[in-house]
Amino acid sequence: MFFKKKGTAKPAVSPATPVVENDPAEPSYIGQDVAIEGQISCDGELHIDGAFRGTVRARVCVIDTHGVLQGELSGEVIHVRGRVIGPIQGAKVYIHAGAHVEGDVFHDTISIENGAYIYGTVRHNGTPVPPASVFQTMPDPSSSIPVAEPLDDNGKDANGIRVVHSRG
Repeated sequence: MFFKKKGTAKPAVSPATPVVENDPAEPSYIGQDVAIEGQISCDGELHIDGAFRGTVRARVCVIDTHGVLQGELSGEVIHVRGRVIGPIQGAKVYIHAGAHVEGDVFHDTISIENGAYIYGTVRHNGTPVPPASVFQTMPDPSSSIPVAEPLDDNGKDANGIRVVHSRG
């Protein structure tokens, strides 16, 4: 442990030696006793277990059980176990039991567990938002209701068709 064996040497690392960029780094963490306001951009994994107000962009973002995010959240993989108030934009979105989301969720794939609360729309990233012209006002229904023709003494209409009413 403390002594080198004779004859074994570590290979020298030269500047030309490539650095492996896919090494998993430890996630960044905002603890329960921390409250932050601003913007966060993270190329790796971010865990929020405290309070954050602002914009979060991370490759992987986890809103832990005690975490509260008020603002926009976007990333490749998003896990919500706590509370998010604002829009979520993610490739893979997981909303776990006990999570509370108030805002629109845009996703490529989504998983929503029983016991999760969502108040907002849930849309696939490829789904276009319909233009306002699609939601046209309907014509007044009273203008399209046919008016009943008067019946003669034998219960026939103007075309001589006997009108029979049934109750049942």
